[in-house]
Amino acid sequence: MEKQYEVNTQQLKPSGNHLTQGGLTPAGHELDEIVHVYDLYNRHRTNSMVRSPVYWRDQLRWRHETLSRNFYVAIEDGEITAYLRLRVKDAISIDEAVYKPGHEDTMVSLFEKFSLEHPGQDIELRIPDDHALARFFHEQGVSPTSFDGAMWRFFDFARLLKKMEPILAKRFTNGQLDDQEMLLRCGDQAVSLLASEGDVRVIPYDGYPRYHSCLTFSEADFLTLVTQGAQALEDGKLKRHPALESLFPNQHSIMWDSDFF
Repeated sequence: MEKQYEVNTQQLKPSGNHLTQGGLTPAGHELDEIVHVYDLYNRHRTNSMVRSPVYWRDQLRWRHETLSRNFYVAIEDGEITAYLRLRVKDAISIDEAVYKPGHEDTMVSLFEKFSLEHPGQDIELRIPDDHALARFFHEQGVSPTSFDGAMWRFFDFARLLKKMEPILAKRFTNGQLDDQEMLLRCGDQAVSLLASEGDVRVIPYDGYPRYHSCLTFSEADFLTLVTQGAQALEDGKLKRHPALESLFPNQHSIMWDSDFF
């Protein structure tokens, strides 16, 4: 689930953490180090872009970015362990805030150092809900603003769910759910989802009213459910449905602003 923040650096109180060594990328450090940090952080996340070396180079070119101008990095033992990817307009946008697993405090320290260098500036950024800065902002009393990033479309609701049967079965077993028979509707499509004894089957709806519950989604809601989890839904009935919470858990998803066109 993604959170959008708008922060003025004057709002922030010193955390007392030791400020890490950091700044704009110095000479001697290459794009490969940034790529490595990005890959480690996003490896198990939904919505984040899988970037090839060609994608990285092309993206830097069309965004008119360089390491020494747009990447504010933390360096520990000679290696980049966290970075902020910057875009400066009227406000400062941090399009990516990424760190190696285990370097959460480094990310907070890097952001604090950057903030101290930009007193009174507005900073915008969007991060996943389990990000180190989400906890930092909560401690600082900074609340996220609303964000609706569901802009995708799909064409075969039933086929997508059918492909998900193995992982849904695993989640059903781990969630220790009672047997379920749900009718899921999206637009003019409908399927029956049958879950029992550790098995989940998705079959075309035959019109026979034997389901325990009927859940209706818009395309945006359904894709939010798949890519971010039930907790990200706005509809309270869907968000709190016990079977959906287990079958579609929170994914800590993020699509970084740098990948929006």
